[in-house]
Amino acid sequence: MSRKISAVCTVPENLGDYSPIERQAWGQRVFRFYDPDEHAIEVGEPQDLGGLHGS
Repeated sequence: MSRKISAVCTVPENLGDYSPIERQAWGQRVFRFYDPDEHAIEVGEPQDLGGLHGS
């Protein structure tokens, strides 16, 4: 079973605590959850770095 955290995203029921999707100041959307050892994990959508890293 899954829980909906936005109109387009769901998370598994056993995920535990998680944050709502947030938009960072630079426009990237992210959310955070905790693994079984209570380490915070942040997941974000890909970004266009605009050639900042030699691309």
